[in-house]
Amino acid sequence: ELEIKKMAKIGNKEACRVLAKQLVHLRKQKTRTFAVSSKVTSMSTQTKVMNSQMKMAGAMSTTAKTMQAVNKKMDPQKTLQTMQNFQKENMKMEMTEEM
Repeated sequence: ELEIKKMAKIGNKEACRVLAKQLVHLRKQKTRTFAVSSKVTSMSTQTKVMNSQMKMAGAMSTTAKTMQAVNKKMDPQKTLQTMQNFQKENMKMEMTEEM
């Protein structure tokens, strides 16, 4: 811009025209560069999101399989009995600690 002003002061219209065209071209190029940069950033973010979603789906699948296996092996009655025994023994221990 300063070059254009200098050329205008000395009356060199042809140089002003060429420099003005270059300036317009550079500004357009800058705008395009910003647009491409934002698109690349957006694609990078989308890739990261998809990657984390895939990992989450894998973890959920593994967890579901594990829970399914545990549910097959666990007997609800036996678990209830174990919990009741634990509670009974815990109460006994608390009583002996109080004495």
